[in-house]
Amino acid sequence: MQEINIQPQPEFRQCFKCNYEGQGSQIGCPKCGKKTFFTSSSIRKRGIVTVLCGLFIAGLMAGISVVVGTLLLGQMKDAAGSKRILDDQFALIAIFGLFGLLIALGFSFVVIGGWMIAFGKRNRILLWIMLAFVFVTIFVASFITTFLI
Repeated sequence: MQEINIQPQPEFRQCFKCNYEGQGSQIGCPKCGKKTFFTSSSIRKRGIVTVLCGLFIAGLMAGISVVVGTLLLGQMKDAAGSKRILDDQFALIAIFGLFGLLIALGFSFVVIGGWMIAFGKRNRILLWIMLAFVFVTIFVASFITTFLI
């Protein structure tokens, strides 16, 4: 009878600092020297956490939008409340725009996490898109708090 010698395939690894991709059992990145060289399974675990955070952010902001919208509709029944809402119309549009931006940020987390789960590695383009959402959100929030509230 013939003996079958099956050796495990080396696992895919990716460096989060320089984006070096390789296979093997190395602990550190051979290109930049960073000590942590993530395996595809650890990247998938991070993807699961990213998806959950994105769903939480998008769901929370959608819920807050519904509650605030319902409260505003209730205020529209009163003449004084209706006048206040119409006077602050630009601020309300900006605030709901911020809510929409935060929901989009949550969905970008879901897309990035889904990519990490599906392929076991990061996508730098999606990461830059997410960072752009973060900076735009911070800018819009600071503009709203400085000039409108």
